[in-house]
This record gives sequence, C-alpha cells and structure tokens, in this order.
Amino acid sequence: ADRRVRLAAFDALHDIPAAMADTIRGALQEHAGISSGEHGAHDALLADAVEGRVPDDPAPLRIAIVARGAAVPLPSLLKLIEVAREREARAAGAPEGWQLVRGAAHQALAARDSRLAVYDLRETVAAADAALPPSFLAAMRMVGDASCVAPLAAALSRAPAEDLWWQHQLASALRGIAARERLTRRHPAIRHAVARWPQAAEVLRSR
Repeated sequence: ADRRVRLAAFDALHDIPAAMADTIRGALQEHAGISSGEHGAHDALLADAVEGRVPDDPAPLRIAIVARGAAVPLPSLLKLIEVAREREARAAGAPEGWQLVRGAAHQALAARDSRLAVYDLRETVAAADAALPPSFLAAMRMVGDASCVAPLAAALSRAPAEDLWWQHQLASALRGIAARERLTRRHPAIRHAVARWPQAAEVLRSR
C-alpha cells in the first residue's frame, strides 16, 4: 500500500495500547521508510510520489514540498519535477496544479543552491506563452546561469504589453542572473541577447 495509506491507518489506531503502537511504529519505520508525527504524512506522500505513486490531487504534494523541501534528497526533488512535468503535460485542460508542484520543487532546489534542474527552468521559460507561477522566476534568479539569458530575453520580448507583472518578473530575473554571474556586455550570452532582443538591452542597462 502507499506509504500515506499506511500512515493514515496507523494514525487511526491511536487508542490502542502504547506497547502495541510502538511495535507498529517500528514496523512502519523499518519496512515502509516513514515515521509518524508532524512531518510523517508529508514524507510519506513525497516518498510515494518519487516512486511513481502520485496522488490525483496535486495540491497536497505541493504543500508537502513546501513543508519538507529542505529535507528531501536533491535527486528526489529532481524526480518530483519530472513527475510533475509529465502530469502537467497529460492534464486535461487544468495543468496549473501540477505546474505549481513543479515550481515548488524548483524553488526547493534553488534554496539549496542546486542547479540540477536549471535545464527545466530554461526550457519552461523558453516555451512559456503566458506568465508562469512566481516560483519559477524566483528559482531562476537564485540559480540561473548564462544559458538562461536568451530564454528570458525572448520571453520578455513577447510578453503582453498589458502584463506588467510578468514583464517585471522576467526583467528582475534577467538582471539578477547578470549581476550574480558577473555577465558583462561583452559576455557572449549578453551580446547575443541584446542583438536579437533589443528590449533586453534596456533591462540590462537599468541594473
């Protein structure tokens, strides 16, 4: 059974004698790889998702990532991004929930200074035809590199004129990466972006 089902069953046995409860708790920890307590449900849900047992509702998974992202192994966070991306692609008309899961996992990786999934950030921004959740650009500001400059500049050039928030997010990420990575106007990535997307020149000039 899924870990979260085992944990729910254990929680339902709270009235049994303590010695028996301790035995069940030990079995859960040894055989299911989970523990009860404040974080047990989140850990169970995340472990199940990494192994491919994904809930139908993405919201609890996003909450679990936000709550426990600092403790999840980095490769597991990458796996959660891949799982969420697959579910997002298959979602029938409502991919936003899975996109939020993916963004939360990106932010958890970035908070730990990991660039494991920069490729997915880059591809997502490059393909975006509408504003993304703030978590994507927040993660890109923290760990994006020179390879992210072109996708950001391209997205900025096609951002709707009325969507000032999305423009601001893209410009902020572009300036943040350029400053953190010390990308001068002579850097090939900057030169390419400025030549192809003139709007990027204005953004970089104002940093």
